[in-house]
Amino acid sequence: MTPAQLKTYLEKIGFRGDPLPTLAHLTRIVEGHIFTFPFETIDLHDSTLDKLPNRGITFDFDTHFDRAIKDNRGGHCAVLNLLLLKALETVGFKVMPILPDTLRQLKEDETPSQHCAGIVSLAEGDYLVDAGFGGVGLLSPIPLKVGEYQQYSEKFKITLSEKYDFEIYIRSKDDWECIYGVLKKPSTYQDFAKVNQYQSSPQDPDCSFSLALLCTKPFKIDETHNGRRRLFNTKFTQYENDRVVKEHKVGTQQRFWQFLKSEFNIDLTGHQLRISKLSQEEYSHSDFIKPVPAPVTPVYGTRRKQSAVKFRQRLPTVRTRFQAAKEAALAEKTKLKI
Repeated sequence: MTPAQLKTYLEKIGFRGDPLPTLAHLTRIVEGHIFTFPFETIDLHDSTLDKLPNRGITFDFDTHFDRAIKDNRGGHCAVLNLLLLKALETVGFKVMPILPDTLRQLKEDETPSQHCAGIVSLAEGDYLVDAGFGGVGLLSPIPLKVGEYQQYSEKFKITLSEKYDFEIYIRSKDDWECIYGVLKKPSTYQDFAKVNQYQSSPQDPDCSFSLALLCTKPFKIDETHNGRRRLFNTKFTQYENDRVVKEHKVGTQQRFWQFLKSEFNIDLTGHQLRISKLSQEEYSHSDFIKPVPAPVTPVYGTRRKQSAVKFRQRLPTVRTRFQAAKEAALAEKTKLKI
């Protein structure tokens, strides 16, 4: 990130003054970023991109920077944390990219998918920073020390683990839910790029974001309380202090565009989005999706998202059935001509 880009970025997230590599400024920058840029998977369900080479997928920093600053767009973990960590590096923070294992709702026989985040080292100790864990992610830097931490209306916990250096939990109703495991092992932005490639491509069997359209962002109620806005397929929900205060059905393209604009300041008017489960399933069976060899066996080397793999295992069978029907119809036509 250039100095000029940093200036523009800080203005965008509402940071005033000259940034310094201190804990106070780290907190202001991370919170400003998280409360400004949404976690969203809209591009995977935008039919405008279907015919572009590689669906226009890129991990070019300048492209994502302009998209976030000018168009108010966000992204998934790789993109959101690329922007955040690059900004922190430019300020002068010591930053280490990492790839935690996603453990939320993971079953015993499933393989964790890779998440993108970062560790910032300060005189006070190491802090985990993460702007991209969807609707249940951190809101502020959190010290990598065992303990419970209140962040606005939400509470997080860090514990030790046999497999990981730390496990991160969020308080969910009356219980703790593990969201991911952290090893203090350095990663690279090239590793982030690999995660971005498969998580941005609905054709990839490792992509877990092709299963539903999601756009979500937290907001501050006051200095100690927060809420979250969430568009999930055709439903909009607003939470305040972890309680549902608004729910709306968003069943048409026009209404979806309206909610994107009014709640997230994203203008995609005219874009045909696959907002329903039916349209997403129809796309998964279309010619845009290349056949996937079956069965797909997840391996730890690729750390595939098991839910996505299970979903994709069904596709070759369905596609083969469609292809067989087409071939039969073509054969019948040929026979008639003869």
